[in-house]
Amino acid sequence: MNKSVEKFRITARQVIDIVLLVVLLIFIVQNLGSTEVKFLFFKFSMPLIVLIILVFLIGLLTSRAFSRKKTPAKEESVEKSVEKPAEKQ
Repeated sequence: MNKSVEKFRITARQVIDIVLLVVLLIFIVQNLGSTEVKFLFFKFSMPLIVLIILVFLIGLLTSRAFSRKKTPAKEESVEKSVEKPAEKQ
């Protein structure tokens, strides 16, 4: 019987995930109303939650496009510039 209880032990991470999922579902249900969007010469209606998700994804893609990733060559040059200068004899 103890083995079956150990299989279903819930971790703190899982509790946090469940709480966030419930909060997200509440947010979605409360924002199902349609909203009017005007962009340049276009005018259309869409659910508010769809607009929020769309703007989030655009921001995510923009941040990934402009983020700088360290290459091994850059890391080496940073390490060399941080090293202590050689002692003079």
